[in-house]
Amino acid sequence: MTEALKTGVRRWVLLRHELPGGEWHYDWMIQRSDEAGAPLLTFRVFVRPDDAAVREFAAERIGDHRSVYLEYEGEVSGGRGRVDRVTAGAVESLRESPERVDVRLAGVGEWRGVRTDGAGWEFRRG
Repeated sequence: MTEALKTGVRRWVLLRHELPGGEWHYDWMIQRSDEAGAPLLTFRVFVRPDDAAVREFAAERIGDHRSVYLEYEGEVSGGRGRVDRVTAGAVESLRESPERVDVRLAGVGEWRGVRTDGAGWEFRRG
């Protein structure tokens, strides 16, 4: 069993979301709490946060997602395409405010995000 799957450990997941027209992006989802059903902090991104070569990236904050997406792969309701898991892991720490998100991912490192405008965010390695 991976560290991310042990009970009491918060998790994160990166899903490739392919839209009906063929465009795609990643949905980066971070579990806020290890409580069952806790909503997932979610960003639309175009890079893999687990890629060691990535030093910074832009993100769009989208609505919280249901915790089912930690495990779900397949068609998205309402004809919104499909999602496939790319990678996942454990969240070592998360600090969140309306203007800033600091998250440390096990085996990946720390990302520090700041809100730039509206739903726009900029993340840099910590």
